[in-house]
This record gives sequence, structure tokens and C-alpha cells, in this order.
Amino acid sequence: MDDDHLDKETSVSAEITPTSLRATAKSRAVAAIDRLIGNVFDRLNAPLEARIAEIRAQSAARIKIIDTLTALGIERLQSNPEIAARAVQAHIDTIIRRYQNKLSVVAAAIEDLERQPPNPDEAESGPETLSEEFLSRFQRYAEDATQETLRQKWGRILAAEIRKPGTFSLKTMRIVDELDRTSALLFERLCEHRIGNCIPKCLSGELTYDHATQLTISGLLVEPSLGQIRRFEKVTHGEKDLWIAKLGNARVAFLRTTQIPKDDNPELAPVTKIYPKVFDESYMMGVPIYLLTDAGHAISSILEDKQEENITEYLDRLASLLAPHEVYEYRTVSDQELSLVRTIKKALASDAAT
Repeated sequence: MDDDHLDKETSVSAEITPTSLRATAKSRAVAAIDRLIGNVFDRLNAPLEARIAEIRAQSAARIKIIDTLTALGIERLQSNPEIAARAVQAHIDTIIRRYQNKLSVVAAAIEDLERQPPNPDEAESGPETLSEEFLSRFQRYAEDATQETLRQKWGRILAAEIRKPGTFSLKTMRIVDELDRTSALLFERLCEHRIGNCIPKCLSGELTYDHATQLTISGLLVEPSLGQIRRFEKVTHGEKDLWIAKLGNARVAFLRTTQIPKDDNPELAPVTKIYPKVFDESYMMGVPIYLLTDAGHAISSILEDKQEENITEYLDRLASLLAPHEVYEYRTVSDQELSLVRTIKKALASDAAT
């Protein structure tokens, strides 16, 4: 067995620098990597190439031992020694292939953590190690990640769990594993319009019945049924009586005296009136949305994050609808206090034309 199996794979070269991971998050990363592929880092910033050289030498020694044991076993077989030898070789190849897959998944996780290190709150909070329940199940998926797309996907999942333990439950990982390509692409396109755990319909447009059903059955969307709404609440802030709604990290608001124009398609409007009770003129305000399941929200965290752009686009559409009235964006600061970020006011289309 002179073939160097590790040379058949793309060389893994990545490192964690001391500035990338800090405190508890660093501990989680090192412990998870050690659990999955052995003690890769003598120092935190030691490159994986050094460990691969060590793995290559150890693998060669183990294979020689297995060859010897195989030869002894074959001598005792009365028939089909070639079949026995091929079976042993196949077993060895499987072990090495699974290990290579895990190496590539871990490398993808490290690269993802380099691109997006944990924020200060994530770095300081949470347990020092990931749960054994998560790692045991994750290891199985990582070992079977033979395609580069799968390795990248599971690498991002490991990175997300290191940032915020508990993001990916066993159920969520099962959904990821069972998700077919068509549903995955459909969900990824939908999440291009995500803000927090919801998709405003005014940004995404309406899903077809088949697509909505497909994502619901896949465990990614809450059953749309008769429609879902992110409600605005009545709040007084300073001297302003507001309608205000939470969308991701933003708080979107407008004055309660604002007149809401009639929309020909309220399901695609940035805000619409809701009448909770039949024969009652009292109403609430809401944003028609698609609501992600907990699993869908977790999976969306490993996709490209366009939330800030989506908040800006939503505010633009809301301001256009409510023109010439003002629309406000707030963010929460310490003690849940609201801080005004920006005010948007657009002219009426008729005024702009003149």
C-alpha cells in the first residue's frame, strides 16, 4: 500500500489566529476540533498542514500493521483469500475517506470563523465546549460529506454552533441532511429577503402554493395557512405616539395619526390594517410575512446575510406607501431603550412629478 491517500485530497491549509477567536469561543473551537480530528493545535495558531504530515506518518504505520494482520488472517482462510484482502482494503479506504472528509469540514469551519468571528457577546458567553450530543451527530454528517458543497455547508454549521451553541439542534441537522437540492435552492432564494426570522412579502413576493407547501413540508416555513403578520404595537416614545414593529435588529415606526392608503394587494403591502374581530372597526397594523421555523431560522444563519440591505429596502417601500409622512428606524440600546437611527420622508408621486 504505497498510495498516499492524503495526497489525493486538496491540501488543507488554514489557521486560527489569536485575534480571531477569544475567550469562551476560542475554548469551544479548540475542543470541537480536538474532538473531531484530534489535537490539531499545539498552539492555537498552528497550521493544519503540520498535523496532516503527522496524520500521514501515523496512517502509514497503521496500514503496515493492518497489512501484517491481514496476511496472518488470510493464511488461516481456506478459501477466497483475495476477497478477504479486498474487504480489508475497502475498510481501510473507508476509514481514511471519512477522516479526510472531517478534515475538510473542519477547515471550512475555520475559514468561516475567520471571515465572521464571534461578536464580543458570543465570544464571552456560553459553555466552554459544545455538547457531546451535537458533536456525536455532527461527526456522522461530516464523515459522509464527500462533496465540496456538503463540506462547506457542514463547516458553516460547525462555525455557527461555535459562535452560538444551541443554534443547531439534532432535528435541525436532520432537516439539513434530508433537504433536497430543489428545496434548498428555493429556500436560499427566499432567504435573500430575510429580516430576523421572517420574510416580508413586500420584498419576496408571494410564493406559489406548491413552493410554500414544499418549504413547509421540509420543516423550513411555518404553515402559511390564512396568512402571517408581524404586528405593529402602540408605543409612545418622547412626544410621538407610534405604531412600531420589530424586524430583525431594527424597530420600524410611523405616527399613529398616519393615514394608510388603500392597497390593491394588501398581502404584498409593507403595512396593512388588521381587523382582529368581526363586526368591530378597531384595527391593528401589520406586515404580511412568511415565518421561518426554528430550524429554518437556524439554517438561514449559514446563508449570505442581507438583513441590513433588506431593512433599508423595507423602509424605502414603507416610506413610499406612506408619503409624505415620516417613517422612523430605531435600534435598541441598553435597558431596551430606543435610539433613533434615521428618518425617511418621501414626496407624493404627484408632487415629485411637478
